Amino acid sequence: MRWCWSLALALLGLSPRVALADPTPWPTQRAAELVEDGRAHEKNGQTDEAVDLYREAIQIDPTFGDAYLALAALRTATGDVAEAETTYAAGIDHVLGFTEAYVARAELLRGEGKARAALTDLVAASMLAPTDAVVAKKLLDAAISAGQLPLALGTARRMVVLAHDAGDAPNEKSAAA
Repeated sequence: MRWCWSLALALLGLSPRVALADPTPWPTQRAAELVEDGRAHEKNGQTDEAVDLYREAIQIDPTFGDAYLALAALRTATGDVAEAETTYAAGIDHVLGFTEAYVARAELLRGEGKARAALTDLVAASMLAPTDAVVAKKLLDAAISAGQLPLALGTARRMVVLAHDAGDAPNEKSAAA
């Protein structure tokens, strides 16, 4: 039956690839375009326009994580840390498994001297991405900084396993030290 469709498309001068629709939903496509436009405005120093575009992207597709990350990063860059933190929180609420937002908010919180809250976010990110060595390293650093030595030790042990599984002998040796 499939060959019938291919034959019919060929007779019409269409390739089967053209006939397949893009599986990305329209709101997500539009949100991605708006974020791209926002980044262009941001590069040109047009921060108000960029904020508006990022917000519009979030309104169109509240599950499009890049929009939250871009808006929060812009808010951080302009010194509006409270609004950046709120934006990360909104993203975490709307995007399932939004590891990137937990990590980014943790970095923001650490910069604000909120080590305990940052550690909480990194633990959440680590639970969402247990095999991500970068997240594990950030958690290790934060745990050591916060004086949470049992958590740091457990994280270091997990990093040894991750490095071993990845065949990364130098990082395995470093994490074991």
